[in-house]
Amino acid sequence: MGVDEQKNYENLSHMGTCIDVEGYKIHYYEEGEGQPLLLVHGIGQSIYTWRNNIQDLSTYFRVIAIDMIGCGQSDKPELEYSIRNNCEFLRAFLDAMEIETIHIVAFSSGAIQVLDFIQNYPERIEKVVLISPGGLTRYYPMLDKLLAIRYIGDFCSALLNPSWMRKRLLECFFDETNVTDKMVEKLYKPFMNRDCKGAMLSNLHSWNDSEVFAGLGTISHSILLVWGQNDQWHPSSMMSIYEEGLQNLKIQMIRNCGHLAHEEKYREFNLNLLEFITGEKFEKQGNG
Repeated sequence: MGVDEQKNYENLSHMGTCIDVEGYKIHYYEEGEGQPLLLVHGIGQSIYTWRNNIQDLSTYFRVIAIDMIGCGQSDKPELEYSIRNNCEFLRAFLDAMEIETIHIVAFSSGAIQVLDFIQNYPERIEKVVLISPGGLTRYYPMLDKLLAIRYIGDFCSALLNPSWMRKRLLECFFDETNVTDKMVEKLYKPFMNRDCKGAMLSNLHSWNDSEVFAGLGTISHSILLVWGQNDQWHPSSMMSIYEEGLQNLKIQMIRNCGHLAHEEKYREFNLNLLEFITGEKFEKQGNG
């Protein structure tokens, strides 16, 4: 498996197409054939986070990376971006795509939204991969924690700048050389948009994952839990709630890796995902 020299996945945010989902324009990128595999990012992200995963995974699956409503190139209406509303949005997206069942991969806060989706629509999900699932913790940067406070967050959003983004990224990677000026520029640019800021704040202010965690015991799906051993924002101690609550769980701890396991150790992550879903054994090639 290798990087496709004919495609520049660094431009992933501007690749793909849009579909109408209940009156809103939703952006997604699709590649490959076979069983559908949906990639779901976290709050404030976009499909750009999957730039190192799509080509490898699309060799075996019909990969669909979605910009969640309020993010990336998708519409950003003034809505309550609660976990449950994001769950219903995922259902509406699958309906619009005419997809009945799907494998699903989700990162961080997006993984909590997916756990809610599984509880409400278990018949539509096959295998599941969750990367460092969870919401905001006390380990996040102070500005991020202030953003999550209603009214205070509205004021603090004016303080978002490239330095804020760089600080976040340096904390997200074990190997800080992953953080480049180009990455900072790409990831900060959406936050220059007032509607993008508003959607992120609504996601943070509406966050309540208590019902999701209370319902973990109802989930019987086969789940792979991927965690970076050096995750500063979601320490590995957070795994215990999933170990105790989920019935059919496999854990993959990745060494020398921070919060963004699918980006920092993408080769290892891609191989583990493929082996988990297909049941086949793959040989690691190259770095990453």
